[in-house]
Amino acid sequence: MKPIIENRKKEEEKHYDTRAIKTSLFNMENGSSSMNPFLATPYVYAEDFIKENYQGKKVLDFGCGYGFFSIFPAKNGAKVIGIDISSESLKICNARSKMYGVSENIEFIKGDCESLPFESESFDLILSYGTMSCLNINNAYREMSRVLKPGGKVLIVDTLGYNPILNLNRWLKFKKGIRTKHTLEHILKIKDINLAKQYFGKTEEIKYFDITTVFLAFFTENRRRWLWLFKVLLKIDKIILSLPFVKYLAFKVVFVLSGPKK
Repeated sequence: MKPIIENRKKEEEKHYDTRAIKTSLFNMENGSSSMNPFLATPYVYAEDFIKENYQGKKVLDFGCGYGFFSIFPAKNGAKVIGIDISSESLKICNARSKMYGVSENIEFIKGDCESLPFESESFDLILSYGTMSCLNINNAYREMSRVLKPGGKVLIVDTLGYNPILNLNRWLKFKKGIRTKHTLEHILKIKDINLAKQYFGKTEEIKYFDITTVFLAFFTENRRRWLWLFKVLLKIDKIILSLPFVKYLAFKVVFVLSGPKK
């Protein structure tokens, strides 16, 4: 009998290979531009962080998927390595990097984020966009800490798992085969963020995004006509998400880790 952990990874690989094969026409945009504009705020925040700090640095896109977020740091002068378990997804990554003319700045590698094929202290910045729920989080933090340079940072943008309405939507996606059971059951919680303290000396900042704005995601036509409402809801979110406990109902969380413990 195969170990449970090996079965889980095989299931994840098969799931994302199958989804990639069905993605015959991938989104032509990259980074925050590839997102629903009403849900792009955390990604814009992440890009501002990258632009200010990591031109000319070595960056790891941890669980790079289709490479949506690999292109931006490469276009801004970083040397990027993307790693993912799905061979079919990496084909899309390579096509995207050629399309954007940054293939010389990016290398995509098939591999396991829980056992990275890199030497210790290899990267100035590690980016993780929506990857943590796919993994054993202890293993993920351990490997991030190992390959991060002493002065480097980890930027994580992920989904938070407390909002019951959003959790229902995730369950429906699982039933439709869009999500795997593991990702459904391992949406990030505060205890998972706090677990990073075992592997990093500092959690520099935690930002919460999208609580009222998330409902605008259902408006898929004539989005410009709703921009006024989006701006209003952003201001409302800023107030609501500053409140204790209520902030945990946010759709997305962004946090930065530094001081890897060796």
